[in-house]
Amino acid sequence: MRVETGHEKTPPNLGRDSAASACAATDNHHDVRVLHVVVGELKRHVVHLNGLEMQSMYFRRRRTQLIITL
Repeated sequence: MRVETGHEKTPPNLGRDSAASACAATDNHHDVRVLHVVVGELKRHVVHLNGLEMQSMYFRRRRTQLIITL
């Protein structure tokens, strides 16, 4: 499973790490819940790295291309 994001401020490999965690959590089942886990992890990482809750709001409103390959 591979995740790519078009968001230019996303740190390198963040999507791939989240995808690996999501894939392991669902035992490799191709489930729509994987998408929610990955997006949720990306939002939490953005908030954690910047230390500001406002960054989470900005991330949700910004047009972001999220490509998931199962």
